[in-house]
Amino acid sequence: MVDRHYSKELELELFDELKESPFITFNIIVDDQDIDIFLKSVFIGADNFHITFCLEQVDRSFDFENQLKRHSNRLHFFFPVKHSGPTPHEVESFKARYPWLKVNPVVTGVIYNFEWSNFQDRNPTVGVEVERRSIDSRVKPLISIIIPVFDHVTELGLTLNQISKQTLCNDFFEVLIIEDGSNDSSEEMVREFSGSFPLINLSYVYLNRPRPRSMGDNCWRSMVARNYGASMSRSNILLFLDSDTLINNDFLDELITAHKGHDVIQACRYHLTKEATRLVVDDPQLIDKDFRELKKKTCTRSNNYFEDFQENTVDWSSLEHGWRYASTFCFSVKKELFVTYGSFSKSYCFYGFDDVELGYRMFKGGERFHLLKQDVYALRHEERRSEYMNDADKKEALFLSSAKLFYFQNLGSDIFEALKPFYESEHGMNGKKRTSENHDIS
Repeated sequence: MVDRHYSKELELELFDELKESPFITFNIIVDDQDIDIFLKSVFIGADNFHITFCLEQVDRSFDFENQLKRHSNRLHFFFPVKHSGPTPHEVESFKARYPWLKVNPVVTGVIYNFEWSNFQDRNPTVGVEVERRSIDSRVKPLISIIIPVFDHVTELGLTLNQISKQTLCNDFFEVLIIEDGSNDSSEEMVREFSGSFPLINLSYVYLNRPRPRSMGDNCWRSMVARNYGASMSRSNILLFLDSDTLINNDFLDELITAHKGHDVIQACRYHLTKEATRLVVDDPQLIDKDFRELKKKTCTRSNNYFEDFQENTVDWSSLEHGWRYASTFCFSVKKELFVTYGSFSKSYCFYGFDDVELGYRMFKGGERFHLLKQDVYALRHEERRSEYMNDADKKEALFLSSAKLFYFQNLGSDIFEALKPFYESEHGMNGKKRTSENHDIS
């Protein structure tokens, strides 16, 4: 439905439509000073209607709350995601002031904030395709490993090396590599790997980009690559694996067993130090020699909430706000659920929260989440190949925009409570709302 900006001419047009069908739904953007006038006119002119309002400002009071309460089941409100629009903090205050009003997210679940990006890369064309299937093509794989990659040829090589050592029979898994417009030699490396391991089900797709990207810019789209990989998959279980994440030899066997009783599964991740990453790059066999000891000797600790979650969680599904731990570094889900919940949202143009948003929908839907006590290891990136240059402040800046988008996609008070530090930081330390000049990172 097309949004229409309020005017006196539009008001007359709407009343003509209401005469034909009083149940018609309008999407109307109304300026703050006009909304009371418009609503009063509608209440006089029609007995039954449904109107969706996009509120640009929420720091206001309605002049006629009693009439609003009487018609509240027909009024729906959502909010624009833009620098000049309201913050999550302001929307929550608005909802608390008028708890009887319906505040709904957009129906499609997709919000493109064109202040942040032009989003021309959301539906990419395919460049190169490399496909090699197993000798016995009659066997349907049990699990599809989907790996999005952008300029991580060295890390991808190590990740594939670990996949090649799986105790699970090659016919029972497939590897889908989705190269997201990289500029390095990943295609050449994948061809060499495929030649060395001809019995592994492997597919490689290169997605074109309308313009080059760099780490940390506003052209993030790993969710697009993951969705594309999922559409290619032939199995009933999807494993989304980062191109810099190393799994141990029996990981797939254990994962398939765990899925017999769970819908969504995630492994435990430990970050290798810079020195440990260098040692693994120089000698990939180091992983096999002492895999379990790596987390004790060569992993970083930040003592944050995610490490507490991994080390202390017994029943993930019972956790309050358990959805906030969903992360696609090593995240598996039954394909039928992935399709049912609509895959990853394409709204995100900055790093972060696209995986949490999908986890939120599934967690709220009552799916069975499980933390698999299998350790996987994330290689440390060079600064130039890290989305946030291995800088905590830059990472938080990227998260701020994505966290705001996550809230407005769902408009959940539970999201606001769970991620309140992000949303309160948008107001700054003095409680005043930040402007686009001091938090625009595009």
